[in-house]
Amino acid sequence: MSKHYLRLIKNQIISFAKPTKRLEASYLIFVIIVVMYEIFLSFNPEFLNSAQSIHSEKFSNEIANFRKNLIPKDKDYYNNKKDIEVAKRYDTIQLFDFNPNTASFEDFTRLGLTEKQINSILNYREKGGIFKVKSDFGKIYTLQKSQYKILSPYISLAGSFNNFEPSDDTKAEKKQEKELSKFDPNTASKEKFLKLGLTEKQINTIDNYLSKGGKFKDKNDFKKMYVISNEQYAELEPYIEITLQTNTEISKPEIKELKTENFVAELNTASVEDLIKIKGIGKFSAQKIVEYRQQLGGFVKIEQLMEVNGMYENNFIKAKEYLTLNTSKIIKININLADFKELVNHPYLEKEDVLKILKYREKKGKFTNLSQLTEKEILPEALFQKLKPYLKI
Repeated sequence: MSKHYLRLIKNQIISFAKPTKRLEASYLIFVIIVVMYEIFLSFNPEFLNSAQSIHSEKFSNEIANFRKNLIPKDKDYYNNKKDIEVAKRYDTIQLFDFNPNTASFEDFTRLGLTEKQINSILNYREKGGIFKVKSDFGKIYTLQKSQYKILSPYISLAGSFNNFEPSDDTKAEKKQEKELSKFDPNTASKEKFLKLGLTEKQINTIDNYLSKGGKFKDKNDFKKMYVISNEQYAELEPYIEITLQTNTEISKPEIKELKTENFVAELNTASVEDLIKIKGIGKFSAQKIVEYRQQLGGFVKIEQLMEVNGMYENNFIKAKEYLTLNTSKIIKININLADFKELVNHPYLEKEDVLKILKYREKKGKFTNLSQLTEKEILPEALFQKLKPYLKI
């Protein structure tokens, strides 16, 4: 490559890198602005600090608000919100004494009840429902707890109903009804346990223990039941009297005497005494079968005995050949007339299912056929088929 050619390239590079006069002027202006800004800050240092603090404070507030929105709402948020709305409403209402058995639509409106709540009350009364005590009024499912608390002092029940007014503390009320007396936990009936102050759950646990062959040989065995608290045992201990037969040769004939060979019972009408005679069914199981039958409205198939608490498969196999069934004895529920309490008491229905039924009935009117329960997606198909024999229009 010739020297002339190299010189030419060098001159091109220099001319490209050398700034133009306009660019030089721009550099000069930029330098002057920077110098002037530095001079301004040197005489006004608080300007920079003020701007930063303002910006920082605003940013901190934004962060605080963001974090506040991230805090989950209280699980009772919606209930508390309703309570607040109820309280605001009653700040503007002049309350007065009223009898929920006789009060009119207008009276309930003046008391701050909504149309939906009033219709629930009137519907309950039309079906023969009576408010015997104040707490009965609080059981209206559409009534807010805070609303009942406000109205409770103004509820006036005429006649002898007031004599049945329960204490606000249900547990205390049950405690007053206790009838402490001597009992044998191996043979005591459900009614006996209830009078002693035991709950359904405690009684079921004891029944389950006995049905599996368990025995209370002394007082300490009863104390070992995990559902019995130390305080409860201390209260009951003086009344426990356990009598166990040590001679098995004597006890066996007595057990056999309870059973009647080839005795057959009709499941929907049999008494506790009848059921005890059936092989595989003991005293506690017989009592529970009758109780469950009343809750159901009757058995539609013998296999439903397996739904009874404490009924085991081996006992069921022994018993079923000695049982017959008359399904004409079934008591059915009219879904166009039944109230919340009647529906929710059925073993197959949960509270959510009942509310769906009542909500549909309230909005659309009476059911015209049972299949609407699945067509309108009120009940799942499996539950509907299970419940269908107990319903009517």
